[in-house]
Amino acid sequence: MTSSVNTTEIASLVHYRSTPTASCTFLFLALLVFTLSRLNLDAANYLFPINVILHIWVLYRLYKRRLLCHFDSIFVCLFPFYYLFSFLLSFHFSIAVLPEALSSSREVFLYCFSMWLMSVAFFFLRPKRNWRNIRRDAQNLQARLAEERTSLFTLYALALAISIFFLGKIQFLSMDQLATLSRVELTSLVSQTGWFLKYVIIAYSWYIGSLILLQHRRSYTKAAILLLPVLVYWLSLISIGSRREIFFTVSAFAVLFFVRSDGRLSFKVFLFGTVAVIVLLLLGVFRSLDGTNTITFITNGLGEFLFPISTLAYYFEHLQHSSFGESFVQAFYNFVPKDLIAEKPIPLASRIAIEIAGNSDGPIMGYAFTPATEAYFNFGTIGVFIYPALLSLFSFFAEELAKGRFLLTMAILAQTINFQRSDFPSFIFEATAVSGSLFICIFIARLEYLIVCKPSKLKSANREEDVSI
Repeated sequence: MTSSVNTTEIASLVHYRSTPTASCTFLFLALLVFTLSRLNLDAANYLFPINVILHIWVLYRLYKRRLLCHFDSIFVCLFPFYYLFSFLLSFHFSIAVLPEALSSSREVFLYCFSMWLMSVAFFFLRPKRNWRNIRRDAQNLQARLAEERTSLFTLYALALAISIFFLGKIQFLSMDQLATLSRVELTSLVSQTGWFLKYVIIAYSWYIGSLILLQHRRSYTKAAILLLPVLVYWLSLISIGSRREIFFTVSAFAVLFFVRSDGRLSFKVFLFGTVAVIVLLLLGVFRSLDGTNTITFITNGLGEFLFPISTLAYYFEHLQHSSFGESFVQAFYNFVPKDLIAEKPIPLASRIAIEIAGNSDGPIMGYAFTPATEAYFNFGTIGVFIYPALLSLFSFFAEELAKGRFLLTMAILAQTINFQRSDFPSFIFEATAVSGSLFICIFIARLEYLIVCKPSKLKSANREEDVSI
C-alpha cells in the first residue's frame, strides 16, 4: 500500500503562502501616500496617526504569525521608529541636527511612509521560509555544537588580546577628553585597520554565546571567564559612548533566544529588553554631560533617530539628480584596499559628511544613513517602489543561502539594526566581515583540538590499553 504525498503540504513546510489581499491593500495605500506627496498636499500631520496605527497592526500580525525572523520583516518593524520619531521631534519641537530636516520634515515623512508601505506590501507578497524550518536549523546547530569537539584556548587568548588592545587605547584619556572628543577622534586612536578587529570580538561573542546558550549543562563560572574579553571590549565602548557595536553583539543573541522560545516572548523578557535598549540609547548622553548645548545633549542621546533621517532631508534640498544605482557599486570597492586603487570612491556616508562639514586632512566620520536616503540618492522619488522590491529580493535570496546554516542566519538578521542607519554597501561589507570572522573563530577552535587535544587523548587511550593488556 502506497501513501500519496500532497505536494502543496510539502511546499507549505518550506515556504509560507503569500497574502495577496494584505499586499494589495498596502500597495494601494503606498500609491495614495505617494500621490499626496507629489501633489504637495499638507497631509503629513493627518497621516502620522494612521502610520502609527498601521505600524502597530503590522507588528501584531508579524508576531502572531511568527514572521519576525526575516530580514525584510525586521526592517518593516524597525524603520517607522526612525522616521516617525524624527518627524515628531523636527515638526513639533523643531529639534534637528541639520536645518534641512526642519524645512523638509513633511516631505521626508511622506517619502518614508510610502517606502514603508511598499516594503510591507512586498513582504506579504513574497514567499518566505516556514518558521518550523528556521527553528529546525537552530535545533540542528544545537546538536552539532553538542557533538563538536573544540579547544578554545587560542581563540580565547586572541579575543582577550584584542579587547585589551581596545581598552588600552583609551585608558589614559581623562574624563574631560572622553566627554569632549568626537567619536571619530576616539576611534582613530586604534587606526582604521585596528578598528576592523572589532569584527573578531563580535564573532567570538556570537560563537561562545551560542556554545553557552545551547549547552544543556552550563557552568556559569566557565561562561563568565569565556565572556571576559567581550565584557572588556564593552567597557571600552561604554567609555567612549559607543552603542552601535553593543547593539550588534546583543542582537544576534536576541535572534537565537527568540527562535529557541518558539517565537514567543514573556512579559518579563519584553520588559527587560525594553529597559536594556533604553539604557543603551542613553549611553550617548554620557559624553554630553559636561556640555551646555541642549541640541548637542539631545542628539548625543537620541542621535540614533535624528542623524540617519537628516541625510534624507539634506538630499531633498540639495540633490540635483539621482545616480541610478551608484551607491551599489561601492559595495565592490569596499573590499578593495585603497592602496590598490588610488582614486577609490569614498563611501556615500563620508561623501555627505564632506559636503556638509567641508573637506579635512584628519579622519572623517560618515553620517549615518537610512535605506530611504539611499533609495532617494539612487532612484529619486521612484525609489519608494524600486528599493523595497530590491530589499524583498535580497531577503529571499539571503534566506535561501542561509538554509541549514543558522549561524549565518544569525549574522544576517543581527545586521538589521545596522541596516536601519547605513547604506547597502556598508551592510554587505559588515555582514561579510563578521560572517568571515565567525567562521575563522570556528576554524581556530577546531584546528586547535585536532592539533593539541585529539593526539593527547589518543596517547592516553593507548596507554590505558597497554596497562589493561
